[in-house]
Amino acid sequence: MPALSYKNAYIDLSESEASWRSRISCRTELRRAARAPVRVSHLPGRPHGVIVACRAMLRSVLVAEYIRYDAGFDTLLVDPSFDLFVAYSGEVPCSFVLFDPRPLHSHFPGYMTAYLALSATDARFRPMCPNYAALDTALSSFRARGYRYANLGLLSFDSMPDTDLARVAFFKRKWGIVEVPERKECSWLRFVYYRYFRRFGAIRHLAYFMKS
Repeated sequence: MPALSYKNAYIDLSESEASWRSRISCRTELRRAARAPVRVSHLPGRPHGVIVACRAMLRSVLVAEYIRYDAGFDTLLVDPSFDLFVAYSGEVPCSFVLFDPRPLHSHFPGYMTAYLALSATDARFRPMCPNYAALDTALSSFRARGYRYANLGLLSFDSMPDTDLARVAFFKRKWGIVEVPERKECSWLRFVYYRYFRRFGAIRHLAYFMKS
């Protein structure tokens, strides 16, 4: 059985916040969000209007990356066991991060780890950096609640260039992460696709429409 080798991004929340903030490279973006101003709310409930806005943001991001939107994303967005943090410009939702607070996705078993399940930003508000404010608020919340790690998810596949992943990894590396190598078994079809073909935009486009 072949296996995909990749790196995930973790933040060690046991590090003092002052030390961690001295290492991050997104302080300019956080100041920009504060001046905008952008406010962030942690929503235990799921107001319908907010979910509609989050769904629209996510759909726009996924379509641009040739990823099919399916009902599973809706299930995650309305699941009250997940932690939803929404950034607002005025009263308009403009970015969100959704974390799974259950320690199921961790290279470090036995430690409380929150996993970044979904995130998206309305392109119209990107200059205000609401995505930085939303993630910063989420990390502060998990640190205050005694979590040891935040798993920001995939950075890169080994020996498999991907411009879309590289752009997301650039954002994640601004947060003082630890890069952890991991492996996952997969089918031969999936392995060949990721190893040789996913780097080509035209093929990703074709795969997107075949799954749609």
